[in-house]
Amino acid sequence: MRSSDAKPVTKNEAVQILVPPTKTALNPTPKVCLVDMESSVNELLKKRLYDCTPGTLGAYVDAPKSRSGMQNLIVPLTSLPANLHEYDVAVIDLAAKKHVDVSEATADLKNVSGKSTYALLSAYPEQVFNSKAFGAKKFSSKISEMLEKESVLIVFASENENVVYDIVEIGNHINSVVDHSHCDTLRLCDGIGEFKNKHGRKIALAEPSSRFSSILGKYLNGTEYYVVFPHPKTWENGKYVASSEFHPLLVNDAGEVVAYLTSVGQGFLFVLPQIKNKAEFLEEFFDSLAAVFPKLFPYNGLFSWLNDGSYPLPGELKLLEQRKIIEEKYKTDISDNETAVTSLKEEFKFLRDMLSESGDPLVDAVQEYFRWLGFSSVKSMDEHSADVLEEDIQVELGNGLLIIEVKGIGGTSKDKECAQISKIKHRRMEERQAFDVSALYVVNHQRYISPRNRINPPFTTNQIKDAQLDKRGLVTTFQLYNAYFDIVSGLFTKESIRNQLLTFGLVEFTPPELLEVGVADEVFKNGTIAILNLTGQRITKGMKLLAKKNGSYTSTRIIGLQINNVHVDEAENGEVGVELDDAIKRGSNIFVPA
Repeated sequence: MRSSDAKPVTKNEAVQILVPPTKTALNPTPKVCLVDMESSVNELLKKRLYDCTPGTLGAYVDAPKSRSGMQNLIVPLTSLPANLHEYDVAVIDLAAKKHVDVSEATADLKNVSGKSTYALLSAYPEQVFNSKAFGAKKFSSKISEMLEKESVLIVFASENENVVYDIVEIGNHINSVVDHSHCDTLRLCDGIGEFKNKHGRKIALAEPSSRFSSILGKYLNGTEYYVVFPHPKTWENGKYVASSEFHPLLVNDAGEVVAYLTSVGQGFLFVLPQIKNKAEFLEEFFDSLAAVFPKLFPYNGLFSWLNDGSYPLPGELKLLEQRKIIEEKYKTDISDNETAVTSLKEEFKFLRDMLSESGDPLVDAVQEYFRWLGFSSVKSMDEHSADVLEEDIQVELGNGLLIIEVKGIGGTSKDKECAQISKIKHRRMEERQAFDVSALYVVNHQRYISPRNRINPPFTTNQIKDAQLDKRGLVTTFQLYNAYFDIVSGLFTKESIRNQLLTFGLVEFTPPELLEVGVADEVFKNGTIAILNLTGQRITKGMKLLAKKNGSYTSTRIIGLQINNVHVDEAENGEVGVELDDAIKRGSNIFVPA
């Protein structure tokens, strides 16, 4: 063919000719089964050309029942490769919490041949049916064959769930329970023996210099454990000794094993905690396994000897030694920090107890708080008479007596609880023949709820009005807690708080001589910019502001002012944008010193 007759080659065709096609075929080894793993794991491993097959132990079946006698016949929903024994690697995540509707799991008789079939029974009052434990038992029988050859099983452990299943035979006349099956979600193979459900986040390497310590240490941030495992014992030379086949990888702060490696048959089992980013972890972990199991990972282990330390680069050994020093300093610093936190919690335990305790521990905490506040004589009335109603705490004042009733309750106070201190107050006045007795009701209300989510204040309008008429005070332990930090920051003095605790009705801690300038109905940039409508109260750049929200104050300072998008140094009337050096919350009342 003459060159003039040749068909022109396009740019794309030229690229295809010059550049060989990208390899897309999956590597034949290892065959990987991913059981209840997130799709991101499958996607990332397939990019690395791993041949992955998904599977599942089952799911949580939402099976609502409103009355006695209601029941559902459910199929397990377990899905595992029929040839699982031919696989090389299996990875399972026991924390998967997939829920399905009961309609997806109801026993279907369309394809049944023969006179009977079987299903699992879910009966009232059960609302959620856990089919995963049944799937775990089925998995254990299939995985044992895989572990008879060189293979790897990786289990991301979660808390064990024990389920007793009723197995129902669906016959041509009646359905009847014919068997019971006790199943555990964590009983996946022989390599998982004793264990205990226990949750925590403090995890450390069992052996800092072990083969897998580097990669495990890299992914400890955000990792949580839900199970701990005792080191199994074996009988040797007439005594029980720690099994040499069991290799702890990670431990908690109590030294309990939360991850380990052991052999099962000809295979190997890795039990790991709940690592946050499983996809990236497994990608790196498989590369680490390639150095140990080159037959299983023939396409990963190429040139792995370059990174095993046998052939270091110039200066590499020195850097590794420096890394060890850094790691040891890090461990020491963390330990010192944890010791300091523990000491701090012990020193200021009374502040935490005021928000959580009831009974004597709460009374002791309030008593310590009042002593810190500067009251010279604080006495606990711990020897109460069974027949005579008495206060919990007495505080001797220079010009009288303060009596305090302390309550820790799960809800809010009843009228009788709020008013109880009044009767004691009257009796003390009669005993002293004087009207110099003040009364205060201190309550740790809704103590099982985070204080900021409680009803604040927890007193009704009538309770506050009655307290004003009876000349007694009402205050919450959360108010006292906040006042502590306001005193430390210099917003209040101890003297001003002592004086305000002697007021009547609802005690509200207010800094002296404040002027309200408005309400921050609109805030932007995470609370560092507020819109105020001023009505004659002048504010200036650099001025200190106080923001009050839910009874607590935040101190901040003006670093910028704008009116109609123009920067100004002061403002007095109209809408103004205020830029602050510390964030405030929307709806805060804004004050300036008088």
